[in-house]
Amino acid sequence: MFDREITDVEWLTSWFTNRWVALCWSMAFTFVGGIAATLIWGKHQPGEKEAAFNRAEAGWLERSREALEPLPEHRFANGVPGYLKPGWIAAILVGITVICLFTWFW
Repeated sequence: MFDREITDVEWLTSWFTNRWVALCWSMAFTFVGGIAATLIWGKHQPGEKEAAFNRAEAGWLERSREALEPLPEHRFANGVPGYLKPGWIAAILVGITVICLFTWFW
């Protein structure tokens, strides 16, 4: 879909070229495609996937699996250090993002 703000195509109506109308069209096409797929192939029944998996023969991948030992939550003996906790890292990234946005892009 073309956008009138980028290229002015006079012979196309605004129903196809407006940015917000194009957003509505894309949602409508997605919705109609989902409904059509449901009508053609039917709804997914709960447990159908598990039943198909259980009755399938074990392939080479299933036969090659070995039992693994349980993995530790982390590799540190006394717990995760404070500087490696995700809260601090997220706060630092948010701070850097705010500084970049208000410095270069404002």
